[in-house]
Amino acid sequence: MINAITALDQRIKNTIETTSSIHQELHRDSRDPALNVRIESLIKTLEKCCTARDNLQVDTEYDDLDHLGVKLWNLATQLSKEDDTSDGVEDTSSQTVILNVRILAFFLLDCAERPSGRTRQSLIRLLKVALKTGRECIDQKQLSWALKIMEKAARYHEDLGKLDESQSTEGKVVFHRLEGEYYLLRMTIAWKQSNLSMVEFMYGKALVAHGVQGNTGTSEALAKVILKIGNGLLAQNAFVAAVKWLRRALEVLDGINPICLTKTCAELHYSVLHSLVTGCLQTKTEAELEYARNALETMSENWPTRISILRLKLDLITMENSNAVDEYHKVLLKMIEIAQFSEDVFRTVLGRIQKLSDKSVTLACNCLDEMISKRLLVLEQDEWVERAFVTRLWMSVKNNTSLEGTTLAVLKKLVDSMSRQLSKPLSPKSTHAAQILLWKVSEAFLAQEKWLEASEWCEVALHRIFDKSGDLNYAKLRRRIIHCAIQIADYGKATEVYADMSESSKQSPSTLFLMFKVALRTSNHQLAESTIRGICETPLRDHRALYACALDAHTLGNEGETLGVLKHVLRHMDDLPTESIHKPAVLRCTIRLTIGIIDRAKGAEISNAESLCQLLELASAEAKKTRGKKSTVNKQDISFTVKELEWFSRTSYNLGLRSIEEWPLTTSIRIVSICLQFLELYPDDIDASTRGAISLKAIYCHFLNASLGIQIAREEDNTNIRVQSYFEVKQQIQAFRMKRQALKDDLVQEVLWDLKDKHATLLLYEFEACVHLKDWDYLSTIVGEAQHCENPRVVQYFGDMIMQSQAPDRTIMPIMKKILEALILSPNENMDVVKLARCVRCQVQLSLIRDPKVTAQLIGEVLDWARGSKGEEKYPEEELRWLATTAWNKAVEFKGVTDATNFKKFGELAISVAKLMEGDGGKLLARMQKNYIRDNWD
Repeated sequence: MINAITALDQRIKNTIETTSSIHQELHRDSRDPALNVRIESLIKTLEKCCTARDNLQVDTEYDDLDHLGVKLWNLATQLSKEDDTSDGVEDTSSQTVILNVRILAFFLLDCAERPSGRTRQSLIRLLKVALKTGRECIDQKQLSWALKIMEKAARYHEDLGKLDESQSTEGKVVFHRLEGEYYLLRMTIAWKQSNLSMVEFMYGKALVAHGVQGNTGTSEALAKVILKIGNGLLAQNAFVAAVKWLRRALEVLDGINPICLTKTCAELHYSVLHSLVTGCLQTKTEAELEYARNALETMSENWPTRISILRLKLDLITMENSNAVDEYHKVLLKMIEIAQFSEDVFRTVLGRIQKLSDKSVTLACNCLDEMISKRLLVLEQDEWVERAFVTRLWMSVKNNTSLEGTTLAVLKKLVDSMSRQLSKPLSPKSTHAAQILLWKVSEAFLAQEKWLEASEWCEVALHRIFDKSGDLNYAKLRRRIIHCAIQIADYGKATEVYADMSESSKQSPSTLFLMFKVALRTSNHQLAESTIRGICETPLRDHRALYACALDAHTLGNEGETLGVLKHVLRHMDDLPTESIHKPAVLRCTIRLTIGIIDRAKGAEISNAESLCQLLELASAEAKKTRGKKSTVNKQDISFTVKELEWFSRTSYNLGLRSIEEWPLTTSIRIVSICLQFLELYPDDIDASTRGAISLKAIYCHFLNASLGIQIAREEDNTNIRVQSYFEVKQQIQAFRMKRQALKDDLVQEVLWDLKDKHATLLLYEFEACVHLKDWDYLSTIVGEAQHCENPRVVQYFGDMIMQSQAPDRTIMPIMKKILEALILSPNENMDVVKLARCVRCQVQLSLIRDPKVTAQLIGEVLDWARGSKGEEKYPEEELRWLATTAWNKAVEFKGVTDATNFKKFGELAISVAKLMEGDGGKLLARMQKNYIRDNWD
């Protein structure tokens, strides 16, 4: 045991040295973190020393420890004062250091005193130090040290109680005061540890000590501790227990002599009542609510300007009758009237008004209007004004039923008042929020087609108080007003609003679209044209605006303006994003509209036809762009699909047929040629039947163009143009021939016959073209091709044309001979014998001049055919007479030049022809035979 005491003594001496060093360092820099660590370590060491000394009952007194303890205690007090007056900012680390210094000082003082035989004065000092240190430990949530210190205080209290039994009244007063403080601290620690049974026990002890003392100070202290417990229970939602403790606090305070009441005591009384009423309201029992109502009346009389009392009244009103909106509204107005506004008060009032808005938006807006106009504007708190104003608008939007009646008029009055009293417009943030809310109100009316109301709410958003809105927002609002004006046919107002817009806003595609609508409805073609031009000239080139213009014009039945818009789209088609425009669709719509206009004009205006041709040509060019590289283009990327090509080819073909009677033939050829261009763009992978139909339509197109071209050539006076027309006819016929050769013969018989007739007709056109182009060498080919048509009339027409032409003799004779051979060999029963005979006469006349041998051959062929002809096909009697006479005369000519051979040949031919004659009874034959015998004999 002696060794333990020696060791303890040595440890205490070391502690003294360490403490002295720490004391010096604290004077130099009390905020050093390392120093605080050393202090905490020293506290643990010293606490162990105190425990060891108590256990060993060492009676040695350490004056150095006492001296150092006093100095450290005073230093802690000094540091605490410096910390309070430094800069008003709470420094947690500094407070921790001060607390540790106090704890260290306490243990130094405790260890300095001998454990037994302590005097009353030393015990009182130690108890005061313990209570002070324990209170600060509790305040800084150091419960472990608070418990250890309270254990020491319990011994001091016990020892002091034994000594004070024989003391004077004054000494007992001091003891009981310290005893009361001790029990309060024990109550607080038990509450911090959630040990409610210990709290109740210590409360009983404290109450006894309070009853012994009965002064104001101890009552306040006890009430404060009980109030903390009650508020803590309220925070834990233990409302019944909270009410019990708070009533205890109220009882303690009510026990104070009114004469002795201090200002602090009055505030404490208010706090207890406030918490007690809050707890009563939360219990929601009828008795507690009645108690709360009476308490609130008392509080209102004693503290009439406290808005927290009004807040409790609002809660009571809600508890008793949630629909008592008028009473709630009245209390709120009182709160707004008496409130000393700060940020917290403003937020409180605003929150209560928002709760009222759940029941009555109108009354809530009235409260906000009162608060803004009568309180906030006077205080010149622009931020609060903006927040309250935005909240007011939000409430209006929240419930559409509040938007009717005088709501808008009241809002305009408020805005005007704000504008007069505020030194500047609302901030951009508040302006943006307010305009969004006003916009939503306008949208609500717009959905109901209440155009006037929607416009009026937008006009509020244009108030000068929103000058920081920005041009884009102003433009959006004005466009909404223009839209509403259009709906109610107030075009004058729409024009005025447009005139007030900035230049950049005027050039917006959305704005221009609205003005286009105005132009349509006021028949202002100039304005319509300028708006469409403006849309096209904007950098964005908003295709949606153009489509919207076209749709609106179409809806109104204004085909002229619709067509004009679509033409603008087509004109700027290459500048628009590819994904934003489906070119075939736009072209189809434009073409349909143009056709409709032409129909109503009955095709009278050639300009319409020209416009239609240009549209078809544009469609053809665009189709070529997308389908030009068929092998490399993704089918999904081709806008001109097979269906589109079918529509454009069919439309152009039908227009080509229709145009023949209404427009110049050149226009018809132009349209049919466009149809051919579309037909050429069909892909190679289409099915055989579709391919056949396309080829057949192309053949018809070439036939039509050739027919129209031959008509143009015949009517043309200008030689160069006529020659060019015939040349183009030959090209069309050649294309027809190539397409026909490529076409399979497995077609319907009627189609084959039709193609054969068309082919025969085209051969006539081609023969005519060659004659006018003086392409004599190709005529023989045409005649040869005509033999396959099985239509001798065509060949007969060849004869007419060649005989009327200026062809040289070297051309006419072979052609005529070939024509005659074709006619004679033709199997067609409907052959015109008269024309055949006339053709023979022409050939014979020409051959007599140029080559008699040919004449003999022609007469011989005619004889062969005439001998086999019967009925209607018999060779005409008059032509036989002419042919026989002509042959005999030629024979006579040969006799005159003593050419016996040719005389004999032509004489016999003449007699043979005369034998076929039946009408003269053989007179001509007899005369010829007689003369032939005579001349031949000679």
